[in-house]
Order: sequence, then C-alpha cells, then structure tokens
Amino acid sequence: MAERAEQLLKVSAAGIERAKSAWRTSASKILDSHGLQFSLASIHHFLQGQPLERKDFEQICAVLELDWQEVAELPTISEAIVSDAIAKPVLEPGVSALVPLAKKRASQKNIELYGKVQLLMRQWIPVDKFEFDVYRVDKIPRDVYLNLPTFLKICDRSQDFERFGLGYRIEKMTGIKAATDYPKLVIIGNSGVGKTVFLQSLIVACSRGRFQKQYIPIFLELHKLPDLNQKILEYIDDILELNNLSQTEQLLNYGQFLIVFDGMDEVPYENRRDLQYQLRAFTQHYYKNRFILACRTQITDYTFPTFTYIEIAELSQEQIKRSIRISFQSLMNSNARGKKFASQFLLDLESSKNQKILGISTDPIWLNLMQGIFHEDQKLPLKPFDLYERGLALIFQIANSYEDVVESKTIYQNFEPEQKLDLLSYLSVLTFTKKELFCDRDRLYAYIARYFFDSLSRNNKKEREILLQESKRILQTVEIHHHILVEKTQKYYGFSRLGIQEYLISRFLLKSFEPDCLDKKLERFDNLTWNDLFILAVGTMDYVDDFLLKMKQRIDRIIAEDKKLQIFLSWVHQKAIFVQAPYKVAAVRAFYLSQAINPMFDPKLSHPLDFSHAVNRGLKVSIHDRSLACNLDRDLDYAFNHQTIVELAPDFIIDLILDSLLVTYAHDLDLFLTFTEDRNIEIGSDLKRALERFHEQLPDLDRDRIHYQKWWKENGDIWTRNLRLAIIEHRNIGYDWQFSVEQKMILKQYYDSIKLLVECMYSTPNISNETIQEIEDTLLLPIAEIEKQTMMKG
Repeated sequence: MAERAEQLLKVSAAGIERAKSAWRTSASKILDSHGLQFSLASIHHFLQGQPLERKDFEQICAVLELDWQEVAELPTISEAIVSDAIAKPVLEPGVSALVPLAKKRASQKNIELYGKVQLLMRQWIPVDKFEFDVYRVDKIPRDVYLNLPTFLKICDRSQDFERFGLGYRIEKMTGIKAATDYPKLVIIGNSGVGKTVFLQSLIVACSRGRFQKQYIPIFLELHKLPDLNQKILEYIDDILELNNLSQTEQLLNYGQFLIVFDGMDEVPYENRRDLQYQLRAFTQHYYKNRFILACRTQITDYTFPTFTYIEIAELSQEQIKRSIRISFQSLMNSNARGKKFASQFLLDLESSKNQKILGISTDPIWLNLMQGIFHEDQKLPLKPFDLYERGLALIFQIANSYEDVVESKTIYQNFEPEQKLDLLSYLSVLTFTKKELFCDRDRLYAYIARYFFDSLSRNNKKEREILLQESKRILQTVEIHHHILVEKTQKYYGFSRLGIQEYLISRFLLKSFEPDCLDKKLERFDNLTWNDLFILAVGTMDYVDDFLLKMKQRIDRIIAEDKKLQIFLSWVHQKAIFVQAPYKVAAVRAFYLSQAINPMFDPKLSHPLDFSHAVNRGLKVSIHDRSLACNLDRDLDYAFNHQTIVELAPDFIIDLILDSLLVTYAHDLDLFLTFTEDRNIEIGSDLKRALERFHEQLPDLDRDRIHYQKWWKENGDIWTRNLRLAIIEHRNIGYDWQFSVEQKMILKQYYDSIKLLVECMYSTPNISNETIQEIEDTLLLPIAEIEKQTMMKG
C-alpha cells in the first residue's frame, strides 16, 4: 500500500515548554536505558524546535510520553494536499508479490489455531460467536507508577479491588469499533475477563477478511514463545515461512501487518521488563503497522504512550443470554437440548430468589462454572456462599483432569479438595489480617512455605530454597489451573474475586468455630483470637449475609442433639408467643431465656439476701445479663437503662418479680404482695387469690418463731413446690430445669455464641435487612420450629 513521502516535523512554540519539562523529568531514566533508536543530537534538535524526520520525532515523543500530535507543528490543509501530491513510495515488486502469500499463510494458521475457544467446561465454541464491549480508559497518574507499594497499602477494599491498576473509564463502545478506530491499542482487564478471546476474535476476523482485511494478521502468545531472547521479527518470519528476514522487515517497514501480542504480563517476571522494552522499541520502530497488546494492568515497567488503552467491559445482560445459549448448545451436543437447558438456566438465574448471584454471572469464568453446576444439579445455588463452594469444587475437578497428565506434581496438586481449600483459606485469612489486599509475590511464596512448616528459620538454607521453589510451583498452579489467586498488577497478587476470599475466610471461621473457646488464640495469625477475627471479618467483608446465616445454623447445632435443651427452647418460644409486650419477639425470647439461665451462672442472682434484694438485682441491667435482649430491641434497652419499674412492659415486671420470689425460697411472699400493691402492679385476680391462699397457710413468724421454724421444716418443701406449680400454671414461668453440668455448659456456649452473632449482625453496615429479619425470626428457636418456618417459606 502506498505511503506519503517522509515528512519533517518540529515541536511547536507552544509545545516546547512541555517537551523540556518532560525531558527534565525523564532524562536520567532515558540515559540509563539501552538501545535508543535516536541520537542525543536528535534530542537536542527536538528541544530546540528544529525539524526532524517524522520517525525520529514520533520515537522521541514516545520516550518522553508525549502525544506527538499535541506538540508537533502540523502542516495546514493546503500543505497536506501538496504533500499528498508528492510521489509516494511503493513496495518493491518482489516484496509486493509476497503480500498475498504471507497473508494466506498467516490467516490459515490463525483460523486453525484460534478459530475456536475451549471454555472452562471444555466445550469448544467458534470464536466469532463472542461479542465484547470495552471502555476507553484514561492513563494512570505517574505517581502511581513511582509509589506503587504506597498506593497498594491505602487501597479501599470495596472500591479499588476490582479495578486497581486500571485508569478511569471515559467512554463505552463495542470492541470492534475500538479496534477499528485506534491503530494502536492495549487491551487491559483482570484475569479471566476475556482479553485473549477478544484478541483471537479480532485476528480470526482479520484472517477471514471481515476486519482490517488489507493487513497480514499475526498473533503472538508471548508467554508461550520458546525463547524470549529471539527477536520478534524472527517469530513473524517463522509464521510467514518466508525464511527471509529482509523481506519480512520490508513488509513491516511498509506497514502491512496487524500484529497482536497476548500475555505480555504472563511471561516469567525476570524476563518481563526486557520483553516490554523490546515490544515498545519494536512498535516504535515499525510504527506504520497496527498493533494490539494485552495486559491485565496499565502499571508496567515500560509504558506505551502512543497507544490507546481500552478495558474489557463486564458482560451485558444480552451478552450473558447469548453466551448461555451458545455454551449449552455446545455442552449438550444438541441444538434442541441446548436451547431447552439455556431457557431453564435463564429462568432460574433471573428469578427473584437468585438476585444475589446474578451479579456474579457478569464474570465469564463464573458464568461458565454456573452453567456447569446447573448441568450437573439441574438448579443453581441460591446464595453466593453456596455458589463459591460448589464452583471451587468444580474448578478442582476440572483441574484434576489436566493435572493427571503432569509427571511431577506439587504437594498441592496431590492434595484432596478439602486440603486445597484449607491452604487457600489460610492464605485468605493471613492476607486479610495483615491488610494485604494485594500481596507481594515473594511474601506470598513465604506464606505458602510457612503453611507446611511452622517457621522457615528452623530449616537450613537448602531446605528453605527447596521449599520456596515448591511454593512458586504451587502459586503457579493456583493461578493457571484454578484461577483463584492471580497477579493483579506487577509482582502483586490477589484473589481473582473478592467474593472468593470472603468465602474462604468464612469457611475458615466456620470450620474453626469452637463454642467452648471463642477467645482461643490462632497461633498462625499473630495470636489473634477467633472472636477478634470473627468481629473483624464481619465488620470488613462486603458480603456477610450468607456467612452470618451459616454461622447461625452452626450455632443452632450446638444444642440440636440435646432433647432437654430443645424442650427448654420450646418453652422459651411458647412463652414469648403469649406475652403481651411491645418488643420484637426475638427480644422477648432473649429476655425469658436469660431470666431462666442467668441464676445458673451467677451465685449472687441465685442466692439473694431477701426478696427486696432479689428484685433490686433483677431490675439492674448492669448486674443481670440482658445484653442479648437489649441488643435486639432499643425500646427494651431504654426501659432497662431508665425507670425500669415504670418503663418495662407489665408482663415482664410481673414475671421478673415472681422469679425473684422463687429464688428467695418463698420466705418473702408477704413482701411480694406488698410490693405489687404499693406499685399498683396488676398480677391478675386468679394468681392474686392463689398467692393470698398460700400466704394464709403460713404461721405468723412474729408471734412464734419456734413454731414457724418447725412448720417450715415439716411443710416448707411441699408448700414451695405447690407455690411454684401455681406460678407455672398462671404465668408459665418458674420451672426448675435441673440441667446437668454438661447441659449448663452447652447452654452457656450457645447463649454466648448467639450474643456474638447478634452483636456483629447489628454492627456491620453490609448486611441486608432481609438477612437480619431471617436471623431474628429464627433466633433462640428449637430446631423443629426452625425447620417448620423454613418449609413454610420454601
């Protein structure tokens, strides 16, 4: 194709100051670099506003990270017309004849190698079936490059995790439009978003003459090249099978290629800087060609200032539907069955009960995993926690089929799925507690090594090196085959999805939950206690709903197998139903449960001096543990912290003072009756008459103390028992539960765990109202009642 004669360019008067400022900033870095394509004399002429050949001018602008069109003194329209009239160089006849042959050879290879894509579930899909949207993004500020470790430390967990290392989004467009409008592109986006598939779709479209058909399409997978020291020119010559570097270079010089470089940041780290420099020099030298590079991040050792950066967008709803239909048709090997499964899948995915997992389907990898789960189970998990649990199991299952052919497996590859999850949970908790949203690669190696040995310092240097090498292989396996931990930006790793890390933290807390020692120290995590980790996790995680519901289920199981304790909870439930009080039912249950069990654990409550002393203690929240009930209802909390006898619901007052009567062995029945009369407490006519009858049976202590003591010795047990039965009959309180020591211990563990759950539930801003309601509705209920409510909702 014809090109205009070489044009001379110079810096405009307005651009000279920008050029000099850029030189002052970058001079030392430029002078320290190697292989410059221009002389220092050219730099001097450039800064003085003297004309240079266009190639040298553009290369200097690229090194100084300037847009050449913004600083150049460009010709007027009339000058451009005259320039176009100048004779244009053409390809030499011998080289021109090579273009069709080179294009045919490259295109055939591209279609054969990249015409289909294998998805995670192993189904092969024609690459032209996929559509992509992209965002044009702004450049990363220079200080991010210079102070990357500092910026990583101040990242916001919820806002920066998904898009760290990516510039601000400017405008959205289709992928094909971006590739058409911009001759030099860098495709960016997190691992697994579809960068490679997008590149393959472009190169195959070009090979089939549907996109930029005038160019020779070249696709280079940089991370698969056998020798990174070999020149890019030589690899292109190998693809074209010309065996003539001079002819290949002539094609490059005349801009005959669309060259796509994939996996720029997937090559070994020690080779990455040199490769980036080679790519930058190559694209600057052969600037007349169209180039597309792929990288996860904009933060690289060498930038590409003349390139436009575009980010792969999340899947739209239409793209999700299209992908599902195509994928199921391939997975089922039948258009009819595939359409049926796709329709069922979409109905399930878009139903109101699955709104929590709908957002995850915009991730191509997890969308494919969801299809695999649906194919096996005929339904989708309702909660993200269950989806991640099922999805990771499927990832391990798929990876095992690949790893079976590997001769030398890592320790990790020989693990069972549960052991793999244990390691990953350890890493998720460790990086979480150290606030390392993105973890330095070398530090991550050490963390993996420490998982297998308590301390690397106990091993000799040789063992340490062996262990660290094994850790590198493990991390590579987790990244490549499992897509769980991935390199987020240069040399820094993070979990591929924040939800995966939060699932693994939740899994660790659930698995290590021991209700008898909530304050146990976790030695591997700087002696942080389980209790502290639980509070920290709930207060920090973005998606706590599923975890707290799972923890609630785990707590319910503490007392699920003890029939007597289940009967006790049934009484709590029944009592709360019939009490008239303006509080949440869960708070009412909590009040009566604490009223029944607190005297078991506090001798001061179970053995007061007299009735007045017992009532006084019962009314003071600081002495009587009612924190659970008060946390559940603000009105109840207010009543106990102000004029309790006035503010508290009458039913609560009556039952509280009746309990106080029973713990004084009923010696003070007369004081009880006086207390209720003085304060106008209505205890009910039937109960009042019954209590007066019991009072009449007592001899007069003041008249004859000896007779009173004798009567009490002979009749006291029967009298007290009958009084208790009367209170049970009229108020359904006062049971003597006679729990064993073991039952008391289990009950306390259950109560303390529930208190912790409720405290955290109300302290985190990230829990939904629906989850709070679900937990409150089933709090302190027997298992049978919980199952009954679950069935009614289901």
